[in-house]
Amino acid sequence: MMPPPTFGTRAPPRVTANSVLLGLFVIWQLLFLFMSNVLPLIPHGRHEHDELTDDINLHGQATSIEPVQRIIEGVSGVSDRWMEATGQLQGWSLFAPTFPEQGGFVAVQFRWDNGSREVVKSRFEPDDPRHFFRSPNTYDRLFNYESRFLILPNFWVEGQHGPTGGSWESEWREAIRQRVQVQWKSMRAYLRWQHDRFLKEHPKQPPPTEVILIVNLYRTPDPLKHPWKLDGPNPRRLARWRPNVEPPPDKLPIEVCTNSAREHFEWISPPN
Repeated sequence: MMPPPTFGTRAPPRVTANSVLLGLFVIWQLLFLFMSNVLPLIPHGRHEHDELTDDINLHGQATSIEPVQRIIEGVSGVSDRWMEATGQLQGWSLFAPTFPEQGGFVAVQFRWDNGSREVVKSRFEPDDPRHFFRSPNTYDRLFNYESRFLILPNFWVEGQHGPTGGSWESEWREAIRQRVQVQWKSMRAYLRWQHDRFLKEHPKQPPPTEVILIVNLYRTPDPLKHPWKLDGPNPRRLARWRPNVEPPPDKLPIEVCTNSAREHFEWISPPN
């Protein structure tokens, strides 16, 4: 008579330090994803003014109970630092709650004392914007750099009321002044790069005395309009850099254009 079959017992999986660390990382990452999507909706902290900051958080206080607010601030701080350290920062926020009625491209205008002018358009601005598709390529970093100069102008349709209901001219003047105060370093770096590039490509021309940052805006027509035609380009000057002119004391090295139609530029102070 044959003995009953015996089944081998499988050894339990061995718990290693690596498996524990991996499990803790997965749990933390899931918790982080939840926090990073919920915390921006809870008022906390102050707005961080920086040239490349995408800040979508609600600012202020969620509660008058100080211990609870401190906990919110602390958890948010941990989440934000992890987000920055691991490159998981998201600033697009599903483009909510508004979407711009126009889009644009950056251009640079060079001027000389003899009255000569020359405009260099962005490599991304097509000859015919009605039929245009830009595929990803090695210039994506430049594209994103230029697009940051367009964030504010894209939302300001000339002739309409300002966001707070005032006149377009007065609200735009203040908005662009604040924008240049925040972005002046990247604006000057871009204008200087374009200046040096132009001189390298045109060695026989004298250096320009003025370098002006421009955005060429295209208003999106009604989708039911026939014929469908873009309104543009509508150039709007943002800032001017004069390489051979020293700024007045306590002023930024670039000037803001507070009136594009009249080409009026002003020196402005650094941000507080």
